[in-house]
Amino acid sequence: MEIKDGVLIKVEPEDLIDGTFTIPDTVIEIGEEACRKLIGLKRIKIPDSVKTIKENAFTECYNLTDVEFPKGLKY
Repeated sequence: MEIKDGVLIKVEPEDLIDGTFTIPDTVIEIGEEACRKLIGLKRIKIPDSVKTIKENAFTECYNLTDVEFPKGLKY
């Protein structure tokens, strides 16, 4: 996993635990294509610290079926 200045830049297959990825509380933004082509990603947990999800953050994550959004998310 690569995080820079609070932005999740890249998630690798080895960052997944049983198909789940939990974003650290230090992340405030999920960058563009950060999880691109993570075929093994089934579930992601997004903490309250995340305020922005950039375009195509989860593009080609065909098996992603469960997303836990932050409670305070505004849209």
